[in-house]
Amino acid sequence: MAEVARGADSPELERFKAQVVEVAQRYAREHDLCEVVDEALKEMGLDKMNEFTKVKVLVHVPLVIPVEVRAGLVTGLDDEATKAKL
Repeated sequence: MAEVARGADSPELERFKAQVVEVAQRYAREHDLCEVVDEALKEMGLDKMNEFTKVKVLVHVPLVIPVEVRAGLVTGLDDEATKAKL
């Protein structure tokens, strides 16, 4: 393995640290150990990668439409076919 430069501002060291985090988190996801790996990275002073996941959320919202019915006449609806069904 290539030797990593020791300077605090070394670009090589920063790339190496980023690679360590990337590989560790990939293994963590594959083996369901994300919390353990995140804690280990934190202990070593390495930041975990920010990950965003796209999700779809289905939300059911109750909808109430007031309808008045009087002696066969329906008000509050504009559609004649809908009135006929009631």
